[in-house]
Amino acid sequence: MMHRRHNPPPRPAAAASRAAMVVLGAFLLTLLTGLGSIALAQDKPYDYATWRQFWSFKPVTKPAVPAVENKTWVRNPIDAFILARLEAQGVKPAAEADRHTLIRRATFDLTGLPPTLAEIAAFVNDPAPDAYEKLIRRLLDSPHYGERYGRHWLDVVRYEQGKVKLPGIKNTRGELDFRDYIIRSFNQDKPYDQLLTEHLAGDLLPAPADREQYFDQLTATAFLSIGNWFDECTDPNRLKMDIIDEQINAVSKAFMGLTISCARCHDHKFDPITERDYYALAGVFASTRIIDVFNENWKDGRVRLTREKAMPAEVESFNQQREAINAIRAEKWEKLQTLHAQAVKAWKEQEPAYRAAVKQFAPPVVIHKEAQDFTGQLNLKITELMHEGRQVTVLEPQSPGEQWVRYEITSPVEGEFRLDMVAAWDEPAPLTLRVNGQQVEPIARALELHGEGLAWDRRSRASVASQVMLRKGKNEIRVFNKSKDTTFPRIESLRFHRLDKAAYDKLNEVALEQELNQMLLWDFALSPDAPYPSVADILPYSHFAVWKSINRQYTDRIESMSAKLQWHDRILAVADHAAPTNLPIHIGGDTYRVSKSTVPRALPVLFEHAVKPPAIPATQSGRLELARWLTDPNQPLT
Repeated sequence: MMHRRHNPPPRPAAAASRAAMVVLGAFLLTLLTGLGSIALAQDKPYDYATWRQFWSFKPVTKPAVPAVENKTWVRNPIDAFILARLEAQGVKPAAEADRHTLIRRATFDLTGLPPTLAEIAAFVNDPAPDAYEKLIRRLLDSPHYGERYGRHWLDVVRYEQGKVKLPGIKNTRGELDFRDYIIRSFNQDKPYDQLLTEHLAGDLLPAPADREQYFDQLTATAFLSIGNWFDECTDPNRLKMDIIDEQINAVSKAFMGLTISCARCHDHKFDPITERDYYALAGVFASTRIIDVFNENWKDGRVRLTREKAMPAEVESFNQQREAINAIRAEKWEKLQTLHAQAVKAWKEQEPAYRAAVKQFAPPVVIHKEAQDFTGQLNLKITELMHEGRQVTVLEPQSPGEQWVRYEITSPVEGEFRLDMVAAWDEPAPLTLRVNGQQVEPIARALELHGEGLAWDRRSRASVASQVMLRKGKNEIRVFNKSKDTTFPRIESLRFHRLDKAAYDKLNEVALEQELNQMLLWDFALSPDAPYPSVADILPYSHFAVWKSINRQYTDRIESMSAKLQWHDRILAVADHAAPTNLPIHIGGDTYRVSKSTVPRALPVLFEHAVKPPAIPATQSGRLELARWLTDPNQPLT
């Protein structure tokens, strides 16, 4: 794609001198006052009447076809322009290529591939007068044409395969859907104004009946989401502005041939774009939801927004089913909280008895391991989360696909151990365990403990259990998940305790004699500093009749309804924020030095002479108005 170059029109010497004095005066005043800028950007600091006469800011016109001497060489108007330049330089056109050369040139150019011998022979021997036209039509109809020319557009919109990460999100191909959309658009000869509109606001267009077109509209908006944002910035407030700046830069360069992002810190020095123009446009992108969860507390795990690859009615139906399931989960959780509160209150009154009873049998061999103390991992990362007012460090998925973590465990004795994990599960995930190179039975756990979007404070204290044989000294433990359809749990810690029948028998005997809860007594022995179960773990400590009743009322219903859910693939996309916003001017581009008032969302005033400024609805970001403004037939640049 070729862009027009923009150079400022020449200024008279006197005007240049006055401009230099103004700049010098402004600089001195800045030094004296100590301010980052003298004043906020003005509405019209440029002589727009003069600028609008600059050739690249005038509406495009169709030039007259030049006259040439060798009229027989001209087959279309473009030939006339080429030949006129050649004749003006006294140069004659090169001879026409022979058919063998021509088909190779055309095939390489349009598909990036060489023609086959059969295709060469067919074209060279085709006596039809429109043989070349047929060749071009065939090449344009090839799926390889979209692959060849789509890559040029992908360069324009700063696409980089493999750059977009979607940690722990299954059923998505990341940025690959956007790549395929571009290839498909070229092969379908999609009109440019439609392509541009879909890039900026496909999600805001009416939903068509055609499924593929609707999915294309959603997928196209990944253009706004594929920027390179997360590598360095750790300040979420600055990151928001960096994302907006990157989007403005991509949109203005790709569609207008302008560098509007230069006005983030000051009025543009080479083009008539003010700082006020910049923040008026920035409000459009600030009102666009790009990140799934964006708050000031997270340090990592920045996940781009994805949307269901489904029709609106299908999404609504799915959400209704999910809300019904979540309502039952909420009822179950309230029930568990009540059971937990009652049980812990009674147990704490008996705590001295439990601590005394533990001393009546030999302490078990217990090995603790924090999840972050691994010796190797694949597609997992360390994240800090808040739980009950304290920070906990967990290991969680980084990207879909195979995941594993390896630990080195030092055991003081040889024997059979039970492995428990402190973890939170978003969904059932069959994990496999390998100990010292030998695979053991798959890890078992209570399926009822999982829940979609499980909050960390609802994590299970020991939701995973497996029996492993450890040797005395060093042992290698690897936990892995090879399924691409499920994700790893968030793990806080691991606990190994040696299985000791004599100790169990003695524990049961003491518990029966003193009427103590056997499971809780064992927890006092294993974890004396934190013996009480979490809310999610309370059922096994309860009376069997209570456990059975809750399973019948809640767990069985949840699993039955969850089995009927039809999960949709997810595509990288954007959406409008529920409450669009206007931004203040950030003085000198500083994230924290802003003007007292905001700038209404709007488009650069330079083009008001050519395209009537659109009114941006208070309830929408303004992306659709931006797209229509850019594709207006009178828009000089697009």
